[in-house]
Amino acid sequence: MPERVYTRFDDSDDEKAVVNKPTTTTVPSSKTKPKPAKSDKLLEVSNKKRKRDESRPEPQLKTHNETITVPRQPDSSFKNLANGNPENVRKKLHRAHQDNTAISHSLREKAKALLETRKKLPIFQHADEIRQKLKDNNVMLLIGETGSGKSTQVPQFLVDEPWCQVKKVKATTSTEGDSTQKKSIPVGGCVAITQPRRVAAISLARRVAEEMGTPLGKASPASKVGYSVRFDTSVSPSTRIKFLTDGMLLQEMLHDPWLTKYSAVVVDEVHERGVNVDLVLGFLKNILDSKGEGRGGMPLKVIVMSATADMESLLEFFGQEAGSDQKPSGELASPNGSTSNNNEKTPSNAVSACHIKGRQFPVETIYSPAPVHDFVDAALETIFNIHIKEPMPGDILVFLTGQETVENLEYLVNEYAVGMDPSLPKVLALPLFAALPQAAQQRVFAPAPPRTRKIILATNIAETSVTVSGVRFVVDCGKAKMKQFRSRLGLDSLLVKPISKSAAIQRKGRA
Repeated sequence: MPERVYTRFDDSDDEKAVVNKPTTTTVPSSKTKPKPAKSDKLLEVSNKKRKRDESRPEPQLKTHNETITVPRQPDSSFKNLANGNPENVRKKLHRAHQDNTAISHSLREKAKALLETRKKLPIFQHADEIRQKLKDNNVMLLIGETGSGKSTQVPQFLVDEPWCQVKKVKATTSTEGDSTQKKSIPVGGCVAITQPRRVAAISLARRVAEEMGTPLGKASPASKVGYSVRFDTSVSPSTRIKFLTDGMLLQEMLHDPWLTKYSAVVVDEVHERGVNVDLVLGFLKNILDSKGEGRGGMPLKVIVMSATADMESLLEFFGQEAGSDQKPSGELASPNGSTSNNNEKTPSNAVSACHIKGRQFPVETIYSPAPVHDFVDAALETIFNIHIKEPMPGDILVFLTGQETVENLEYLVNEYAVGMDPSLPKVLALPLFAALPQAAQQRVFAPAPPRTRKIILATNIAETSVTVSGVRFVVDCGKAKMKQFRSRLGLDSLLVKPISKSAAIQRKGRA
């Protein structure tokens, strides 16, 4: 019976049957060279690569005071260095400890120097009153004049309170039918402070970090102060005070509706009524009304701060004022309507009010005798009248409508300063608007060079929470760009409009 043979071709996966074809073996002649195997090709490529690497110079490792050549075949001495030679490790740790000690010492010294400045702030005398009112009630409305120190001092008053520490509680995580599941979670430990603008959140975080003697944000794992704005978050695992915009707090509420990371939320500059501020206040009110259901019974403290807000409307929104017709927080109501004394007082959701009176410095307001047609030219004239007539020191803050007017006035100031009398102090024009990079914005807060007056040209981002040290004169054009819905076009537009009275008070307080 003939033999059947199967042959597989290289260019096809199909098996072809060849019938009645005997198998044959081809013996290569001496003139024909056999093809090299695949492994031989790989070996040849590997040898070429090794020769090419050996021809290159050996890498070098730079240490603190010497340069070490790293051999490709490490000897025993280099292995000891790589594996952590105790002597080298000890030296490195000692140098790192010295550097950290020097940084910590400088931060502490700066914080001690700033403590005297903090004690002169009007709000510093009300620290005990603020702590006591928040101990008794979960909501506080704080009204203080511009420049009284509300934004920087209030979070520092609260961060060391017993109710502001992290606590493990059992909170409701999910509900399946009639069964409720509870899970042990950490609640609290951090204070959140919302700001209407990015530059305010960042500058306040820097200032509070300096006053507390701690690095800022990502600079150190032990940092106690951080900030979170759009496209820029700088916090550490040890952060206890966090400045953030109201929009970023809303983003956190999407993932954590009960705000379990925070013991207190401070809503600053609440008079700047906007969609984000109203949503934040509404969600905080819901958390207060739920009595900490998702926080394991741990209350959330809410502090609403402003210099010009309508107090009556806020009291009506959050509930009755503390001290009005309400039952003492130490008495619990029984089902039949009677009350029973409880030895441990629990905070109530009544609103406590605190008024901070007084300014650091008296402010004199001078009005223009007649309306001006071009406020840029009028601002330029006012700037140099102040610069020529008023003695140093004393910087000038000018409020304008937008980036274009800021840049135009900056050009005019620099051009006019070229032909100024050399005997007069120099001027340094610094712009400040939202689109400016963060590094350029921080130049505003740096001290001016000797015999130089800073001219800060800003939009309304410098209106709230931003107090630049050294500013003695404020020039206000009385206008700002405001978003307004135009029904004919069916969209929002930025229009130049006169500012409100509360905005004018805020601008005046920057001096």
